Amino acid sequence: MMEQKPLVSIIIPTLNEARKIRELLQELQFLSGIEIIVSDGGSTDDTLKICHTYPVKVCTGTAGRGIQLNIGAQAARADILLFLHADCHISTELIQQLIDAVGRGQMWGCAQITFDDPAVFFKCLAFVSNWRARVLSSCFGDQAIFCQKDYFNKIGMFPETIFLEDLAFSHIARRQQRAFVVEGKVLSSSRRFHDGGKWKTFIKMQCIKSLYFLGVRPDRLYSMYR
Repeated sequence: MMEQKPLVSIIIPTLNEARKIRELLQELQFLSGIEIIVSDGGSTDDTLKICHTYPVKVCTGTAGRGIQLNIGAQAARADILLFLHADCHISTELIQQLIDAVGRGQMWGCAQITFDDPAVFFKCLAFVSNWRARVLSSCFGDQAIFCQKDYFNKIGMFPETIFLEDLAFSHIARRQQRAFVVEGKVLSSSRRFHDGGKWKTFIKMQCIKSLYFLGVRPDRLYSMYR
């Protein structure tokens, strides 16, 4: 019997995500109508070992989120692509909402973001992020970007830059259609804010985005970010 084609391909870029990937794959394996693709950029920890214990497709290649996402997309069999960070978690309703949205002609967009820290700072950050996606059609990677596969290929996939590939992708995708934000939630990790300091990380990211709009190359911005 021919294997049934999945409705949504979930593509997860990884690079040394052993601490987080098991929990995510454990959750995703119970969702119906999906295939899971892990696109690894050369992990040296147990990321790949963990992935091979789950029913997922594993791709390997050069490190760089844009490159990894494109490799995963090329291996996808579904007509809807969902790009998900290894430290994020999606609501069970999200898959059907993506299918319904694309069925109504919405070619790309993201989920509503929440954070795993209930502090007011993160509630405000989520509000601003969701507003930005709806009003400015600017979706970041931790917002679970989705795209209809033919549209994804038509607009040229993710720019294969070392940094800010999600911001660059949004600028390209919104030229033909505004982003659509589904009601389903993606729970994003607050770890980078805690590791780097909440306000320091927030201010740094705003500066980096401003410099990107002024034409500073992503590789130079990545050095600043690191």
